[in-house]
Amino acid sequence: MDIIKLFLFRLIKFTDIGLLGIYYLFGAIIMVSLLNVMFKKMYKSDIKKTKSSVLIFQISIQAAVIMISSNILRRTVRSIPYPFEGALGYQHMLTKETNGGIIIAFAMMTAFSDFKDRVFELVTRLTDDILVRIK
Repeated sequence: MDIIKLFLFRLIKFTDIGLLGIYYLFGAIIMVSLLNVMFKKMYKSDIKKTKSSVLIFQISIQAAVIMISSNILRRTVRSIPYPFEGALGYQHMLTKETNGGIIIAFAMMTAFSDFKDRVFELVTRLTDDILVRIK
């Protein structure tokens, strides 16, 4: 491959990576927004008044839904055709960034405010309980 073809090939790859980032960003924003609304309606009680066992159960359900949602998002993004597929021999599915499932799940967990609030409350309770037992 000569230098111009190599440059064009890399440009195609960088364009693909950029598009994947945009797809994942807006897909995650939509999913997190839907999950926030859904879980705030489902879990109407005040987090501070929720029993720890119930809080653990709620967090577990949310974590499972986040992982399932991120898998759906990854599969959806992978199915979007890439406009430069085959140009200079480029293969979209060989791009490692199409498999960003763990990154998506982590990003969704950090942006998902209801989940974050519940996890923070549980961590605070556990920390306070451990500190009381140590003293």
